[in-house]
Amino acid sequence: MADKILYDTDVLIQNRDHLKADSAVFSEYNQKFIESMANALDSFNSDFATEMQKQLNSMKDTKAPTLQKNLTGYIKALDLAVTTMREEDQRLAGEKS
Repeated sequence: MADKILYDTDVLIQNRDHLKADSAVFSEYNQKFIESMANALDSFNSDFATEMQKQLNSMKDTKAPTLQKNLTGYIKALDLAVTTMREEDQRLAGEKS
């Protein structure tokens, strides 16, 4: 068994930051956004606009809120992991001195 476990917590922080950024982009595509996009097509008089409205309206009932909640949970878990690892590292460093 090894005496040391080395892990660069900066990698976790980078991954967390990427996840936060992706979550922020994803959160904009909620039901209100979809409805406003569908409503914006009301003034167009074409088959394309009608089909786009149908597609957008079919997207309203999605799993987006659950996915957003899960992303938030993963971000919090990464924060906790980094904090815990750093605290333990400090504790172990203090024991060796």
